Amino acid sequence: MIKLVNLDLDGTLLTDTSEVTDYTKGVLKKAVDKEVNIVLATGRPKGFTLSIANENNISKYIIFGNGSAVYDVKNDKNIYESFLKLEKLKEIIELCEQNSIFYYVHTDQLVITKNIKYNLLYYYKTNQNKPYEKRTKIRIVSDILEYIKRENIKDVSKVTICESNEKIFLNILEKIKEIENVDLTFTDSISTKKIIEKQREYNIDYKYLEISNTGSNKWDAIKALAEKLGISDKEIMSIGDNQNDYEMIKKSGIGVAMKNSMDNVLEIADYITDDNNNNGVAKAIEKFVLDSK
Repeated sequence: MIKLVNLDLDGTLLTDTSEVTDYTKGVLKKAVDKEVNIVLATGRPKGFTLSIANENNISKYIIFGNGSAVYDVKNDKNIYESFLKLEKLKEIIELCEQNSIFYYVHTDQLVITKNIKYNLLYYYKTNQNKPYEKRTKIRIVSDILEYIKRENIKDVSKVTICESNEKIFLNILEKIKEIENVDLTFTDSISTKKIIEKQREYNIDYKYLEISNTGSNKWDAIKALAEKLGISDKEIMSIGDNQNDYEMIKKSGIGVAMKNSMDNVLEIADYITDDNNNNGVAKAIEKFVLDSK
């Protein structure tokens, strides 16, 4: 019997317009009423994730920053943390600066950057049409490391690197691999909408790398929560679509990939459900949780 269901947000629970369908909301409520633990597990920051959880009344716990923390909603505290330490962050940032690579830093509330490029440009523009609590909070600063020191920020979950030139990207990737005690989540190619003046849109392809503390991944966070709740691996179901969902899909008792998932995620899934615009999450929960004997 499944007792813990972990849901990625973007490309999974959320539609392409960042909404949860009414049908999916109904299915989630039925699962909660059955006393199944529904947990949002995402690379997004705490504020955004919490707004989705509260809006849908579905989560006692949330996992944010790709597993950098498990947050207990009722008691307003983290029960598991794996943030990047300042000295490790300094090493990563200095390497990025020395190689003139675009990067930005995630905390549990903010994205800190020196300028707006790649997917940050998309978030920056689309923020205008979203309520405050659902916006990606972006802080533009002249010196990221100095800002983090000055503000005494302790909750850095990850550093993201984006680069459209494959040769430059692979060069920095090899250098980052030499840094000890960090986990790398590498996406071979991303195509995202880049919005420019007069709302004209076009696609830009680029390489994408997330750097986090060792042990800062969704599955390790899920395991920490499951142990607290007395839940075994076989009683866990995880649903996702992207590279940062790979481990939780592979290692959960039931790993479900969305139809719109990356190819390598599809390959290791126990089950492939419908896409994020057609209630894929709801259909998987109905099959393995609500209809199971």
